[in-house]
Amino acid sequence: ARGGVAVAVASGGVAFPPEIHRGVMEALGRAAEGLNDEGQCREYIARVLTPLGGVLHAVASDPGAMTHPGGESRAVAALEAARGAARATVARSQAPVFAFFASNFDVLIATQRGGGGSAQISKLVLRLTEELVANQACFLGPTHATALCRHVLRVVETYAGGGRGRVGAGEGGRAERVKEAYKEVKALLRMLTHVVNSDNGLDHDEVGEGRVANGMTPGGGDAQKVDVAQVVFLGLNVVIPLITDELLTFPKLCHQYFSLLAHMLEAYPGKVAALPPDLFNTLMGTLDFGLKHADAETSRESLSALAAMASFHHSSTIAGQPGLGAHNAPTPERGNVGVLAHLMRVVLNRLIFEDASMDLAESAADALLPLMHCERVAFEDVARELLGRLSGNQGAMEHVSRALTELTTGGGLTDRVDRANKRRFRRNVAKFLTETRGFVRHN
Repeated sequence: ARGGVAVAVASGGVAFPPEIHRGVMEALGRAAEGLNDEGQCREYIARVLTPLGGVLHAVASDPGAMTHPGGESRAVAALEAARGAARATVARSQAPVFAFFASNFDVLIATQRGGGGSAQISKLVLRLTEELVANQACFLGPTHATALCRHVLRVVETYAGGGRGRVGAGEGGRAERVKEAYKEVKALLRMLTHVVNSDNGLDHDEVGEGRVANGMTPGGGDAQKVDVAQVVFLGLNVVIPLITDELLTFPKLCHQYFSLLAHMLEAYPGKVAALPPDLFNTLMGTLDFGLKHADAETSRESLSALAAMASFHHSSTIAGQPGLGAHNAPTPERGNVGVLAHLMRVVLNRLIFEDASMDLAESAADALLPLMHCERVAFEDVARELLGRLSGNQGAMEHVSRALTELTTGGGLTDRVDRANKRRFRRNVAKFLTETRGFVRHN
């Protein structure tokens, strides 16, 4: 009976709305919590999910059917049912649920490819992957976590390779295409965010696979450490070209991206320094955009990312390490300065000359303190340019000159980037802006 209900729900044989397919399968999955015997639990989950696997195989093997309403509805029903199964994951049933999905990774990718022309199917594959990571990652050991991360990358690459997420230049139905791209790209970012969040739950030193054992998952091999940062950066390399200025006008997507970027630069600065030049420059281009963004939260997240990267470079160079190394070399595109000097100039220009809220002063100070130590020559150049704007107004020049000295030395500020100096520099920055904005903006 349980299998019959699952078949009806997953196959779309019963004309339920999509959320019913998801809800019934989730209810069936959660019923496993009442089974105390592990063997009975595995048998029960197999009886519930095996019919769904059959439907998914049938859907994936007939991609042409997904171009027609009936075939699309069947695929949607199966994917919604799969979402219900993923959401029903609990400690008792996690192992057989993961085994089911692991054995169907190729089937899900085939469904994604075959249904690439359907916004509904594409969106559901992304949401299913997101929910699978969110519910399973905390239970997995290194080998199976690696398999899940690889699946995430395949989903991202398949999505981008199919041309989805690109709005195009045509005007017909453009608003609807932009809306679809927004939903799908946001789902991609949420998926990568869940991968990042799962890193805290992964036991990288674990040799076994916890509850996923007893040969239940195909494949195997030696356990290996999961490089979550690499997975997310590779994913971002695929997703970033899809994030147009038009999509960044959607606040939720904008915050999702920049909060993820801030976390990656804060948690994995060494990985950032080791990125290939093209990917590093792409990330820095988006960081530049975020620092100039009118939305205060986006600017704050971007400043946090910059502060983490600058602090890493500062501490590394003090220790005799290269820090960002060649990534910080001067380039013509940045006015023959390095990326840190360029971004420092962007922050100072935003604070002094643009309508940046004083609420950003603290976040900006945390970024500027290590930048000022790393890029002394560039900071002195900015100071000279600032005084040069006041040429002919001796009183203003003297006032701003004193303010610059107080900014870099006031309150007992030293050349260390520690908590005490951060507090001092925050006060210095607030005082500097209060005392200089009026002078420089009127000259």
